[in-house]
Amino acid sequence: MYSHVDPKYALLLANRFYDGGNQTLRYPDDAYDRIWVPQTGFGSITVSVKGNGGSRLPDDKNVPIYITTYFSEVDKTIKRSLQFSIDSKPYDRPVVPPFGSVAVAYITNMTASSNTSFSIQAAADSSIPPLINAYEVYTITGPLAQATNSKDGTSLIRFNCGICNCIMVYGMV
Repeated sequence: MYSHVDPKYALLLANRFYDGGNQTLRYPDDAYDRIWVPQTGFGSITVSVKGNGGSRLPDDKNVPIYITTYFSEVDKTIKRSLQFSIDSKPYDRPVVPPFGSVAVAYITNMTASSNTSFSIQAAADSSIPPLINAYEVYTITGPLAQATNSKDGTSLIRFNCGICNCIMVYGMV
């Protein structure tokens, strides 16, 4: 589902919000059963441990993050263009939301803390304000540990059987 992140790493949810509603959404509205919390009037997204339920990003250190944003145009007669900025610096090229469809934009390969600011403004060629439908912010863990060795279960069974034998020999059963 989030193919922009190496599968050797886990994503830990920091924020997930959507605009345009007043109730929490999940399955069947979201096929992956993600829980979407309503928030009104995005325009500036600031990742912070304060407000909006908090992002759970650390105050004092940068951590690897992954952000997914979703856009759709509501008026087919206009051209809306959005520019992402991170700490007031433009990030990547502007996004033009499609009418009747969804554009997904990602922010990957970077680190952030609770002091990092992510904002979306109208790009230079847009005469109307930005409109964002939803966004998700994740922190990325370190590499996942390898799976359990298939022989681990056999050793555990032998160990448990040894304890049972000792208990039975000494009459503790």
